[in-house]
Amino acid sequence: MFAVTALCYWPSLSGPFIFDDTPNLELLGVRGGIDSFAAFMEFVSSAQAGPLGRPLSLASFIADSRTWPADPFPFRVTNLLLHLVNGLLVMFLARAILALHVDKGMAWRLAVIGMAIWMLHPLLVSTTAYVIQRMTQLASLFVLTGLLSYIHGRKMLDSQPVRGWAWIVLGMGASGILAVFSKESGILLPLYALVIELTVFSQAPLARERKAALLALLVIPALAMPAYVALNWEALQAGFEFRAFSLRERLLTQAVVLLEYVRQVFAPSLSGLGIIHDDFPVSRGLLNPATTLVGVLVIVAAVAGALWQRRRWPVISFGILWFLAGHSLEAGPMALELYFDHRNYLPLIGPVIAVCSLLPLAPRRFGRYAYAGVLLFLCFEAFVTWQSAKLWSDEELMMRVAAIHHPDSLRVQQYAGNQYILAGRFEQALDVQE
Repeated sequence: MFAVTALCYWPSLSGPFIFDDTPNLELLGVRGGIDSFAAFMEFVSSAQAGPLGRPLSLASFIADSRTWPADPFPFRVTNLLLHLVNGLLVMFLARAILALHVDKGMAWRLAVIGMAIWMLHPLLVSTTAYVIQRMTQLASLFVLTGLLSYIHGRKMLDSQPVRGWAWIVLGMGASGILAVFSKESGILLPLYALVIELTVFSQAPLARERKAALLALLVIPALAMPAYVALNWEALQAGFEFRAFSLRERLLTQAVVLLEYVRQVFAPSLSGLGIIHDDFPVSRGLLNPATTLVGVLVIVAAVAGALWQRRRWPVISFGILWFLAGHSLEAGPMALELYFDHRNYLPLIGPVIAVCSLLPLAPRRFGRYAYAGVLLFLCFEAFVTWQSAKLWSDEELMMRVAAIHHPDSLRVQQYAGNQYILAGRFEQALDVQE
């Protein structure tokens, strides 16, 4: 599966830097490149990649080049290797979760299937092939290691409490720090762990006082995000002055966006992939469009059903709550753009593990058809991922295809106008801008 994934992504390795790559990485060339510790510190601390600066992610780029302009090939290879490493961690996470509910042999088989589905999914191309999204990859890597540490410690918490607490506190603490200094989405680590505790470990034996302490340990850090929103409410609202939608409209639209993400999870299509989504329709009210109300009702019903059935169907409930927890930050009241594929990099894991947990439930006479269906889906994923990766090898081709799929995209039109300017065709550039 590693070889198949690498082959599917191979066309993208020859692609150029695009969009946000240059403004974030061109500081590598300041003062002649990274040739001293002072230059290193200046690069990792001065770039405005996020509220915390994301120094760990920026430091990782120095391994690929110490100056600018640079060859994008080593950057893209590193991203692909990180994707494969994350795939391995997804397998271990899936195995650890499923082993609590099926025998170990079956857990391993399902975990390998889950890893394959996740690594090959076309939704993840815009994370792996987009150089600057290494920030998402690194944050995900440390979130996954933190969760593996949590599960390991949670299993021994009842019989070996000292060792169990050490694995949970130290393992999650170290991983969480590394995650948030890679990208702010790493702050969701305690929330992911809380989802696992409420679902997968819902029937695991644990003394009441330890259970209370554990929940407090997870809930208190998880409250950091809503606390930040409350304390910076005016600043967050001010951010929408530069957007074509209000805070209320963004939250309403996210209900539709989440439904579209789910559709792409189970029925990925090339026309809905990529990084051009600035033409996504804004919801102006619950019935404008009507799919907004549908999205809100589906989300409320999904959360209620997952919490209600978390003991009877723990892994299914895990998949639902994990997916929504993973989107809780970037689908929240931040003045971010409405839609991006890369926001599904970690959230996709939940639905994948949930679906894999259903495979052993197929009647014996239909079991072979279930696994044949999985194989066909993997082949379909590989084909769409390969097609998408080809677009990332040629920026002009990518934008031409985007213009077909997104004719109302301002970003695509701006790109076309800039290309005309570079070619000296100023009249055509003016026509596009008008």
